[in-house]
Amino acid sequence: MTTDDSLSRVYESLIQNCEPDAIEDPLSFLAAAPGAFRNPRDPATTIANLTAEHSVEALHQAGVVDRGSDGTLSLAQVLTDPIGILIAIRESATGRISDLMTDRGSLSGRELPIFAILDDGPTRAAARARGGELLIAFSTRDVAVLRACGLAATLATGLENLNPSQCKKLAENFGLALRLSHRHQDEELEAHSPTTDQSPPIVSVHPFPGVDAHPIPPVSELEVDQLDDEIEWRMIFVGWSPAALAIEPPTPLKAIARHFERLDEYLGLETFDISAWEPSEKERDRLSYFLEHRDAEHFREGVRDSLYESTGMLMDVGKPRPQPITAPLDVATTLARLCHPAANSAAGRPTAEEQQRTWNDWLRLLDEQVIRPLKDDALLIPDPRERVLRLALADVSHAFHLRAAQLNQRLSRSTVDRSAENSEPMALKSFDKLLATVDRVVDLSREIDRCGQATQVRTIPASVLPLKRLRGSPDCG
Repeated sequence: MTTDDSLSRVYESLIQNCEPDAIEDPLSFLAAAPGAFRNPRDPATTIANLTAEHSVEALHQAGVVDRGSDGTLSLAQVLTDPIGILIAIRESATGRISDLMTDRGSLSGRELPIFAILDDGPTRAAARARGGELLIAFSTRDVAVLRACGLAATLATGLENLNPSQCKKLAENFGLALRLSHRHQDEELEAHSPTTDQSPPIVSVHPFPGVDAHPIPPVSELEVDQLDDEIEWRMIFVGWSPAALAIEPPTPLKAIARHFERLDEYLGLETFDISAWEPSEKERDRLSYFLEHRDAEHFREGVRDSLYESTGMLMDVGKPRPQPITAPLDVATTLARLCHPAANSAAGRPTAEEQQRTWNDWLRLLDEQVIRPLKDDALLIPDPRERVLRLALADVSHAFHLRAAQLNQRLSRSTVDRSAENSEPMALKSFDKLLATVDRVVDLSREIDRCGQATQVRTIPASVLPLKRLRGSPDCG
């Protein structure tokens, strides 16, 4: 959003009458992030300075002044709070101040803080470093502390009463789906259903065969900055007060959660990817320990650790907490988590770190519980030929499990994502490789059976059954 030059100049003049903010005790050992200011210390002098430089109309439009019943100008009430702070929102492209965030929302009142902050340069940089996380707090003090910890943050002001147009804007900015009503779904199906008459289908032919009607420009023709600046935003409500180290949920949070339930029910807003961060007492105590020793580095790390460990779904706010997901104990459980990622994340959508951790767990357990026992038993076989065959069987089994897991993941993704433009077609080569590995397992099992040596490793007698080709099944050769 481009800001009028006059508004930007008003805000620049206003902060010239303010002192840079400093994090207050007990967290004064944290260095405040740039862009936070304390309210003007002398309102009368500030009004005099502002009116000398700017028109009354510009000051009104910026939300800086109020006019009394007698016509006199005074600073807006939110700017007269002696402990209030302002957070500058700067356009990422120009660096100009587009608005100021106060405890009542954006000073101009043109946009809700959650929308106004999306073009703020420092916020975008912090969000990009953490996968698009945007923390939504309930006071400017909490926002200032979170920014001091290197996290992107804004205020929740106005989200307890989102209207339909704001809901649509929220969905567009945060990649949230809006479900169609049953009527719209039926109309969509009818619009795309084939005609019932016998006339040949009408095919739209592009005047230049082989050329896409909507070509995608090559990367060289795109703005590099635009590519680098793309952020997939994720909403995380802050269900505690970082500034006070109080883990009691803020009063407005439950109201917001219930309002978003209504948005889900009435407007079809998918709230599955909206999260809430509610630290445990143990995490609060850990942060208090770092506070006691005034250790800024470990305090910031502790805040980020808590965000990682204690973020759940917004719709679960105020409800009994689910049991934390612990490290799996067997291969099957880990494989299920791998193929159904939502079960591995309390927030509903696992992070890349969570997915990698699950994959690493599965590889470790596969080796410990399947492959290594096969190899250990093979080494006990006295017959050298059978010993080699069983070691080979262990290696082929390892390859089979890897290929099966990867194929299972792809199948799961295709099942979850049913949209035609995003679904990934199943390549027959993946099945071919898996079936070839099965054939190798069968061959090795037959050779082991021919050895005739009784062992403690049980093998399943294998035989190849004639396979009738089913109608509609792909020809795998």
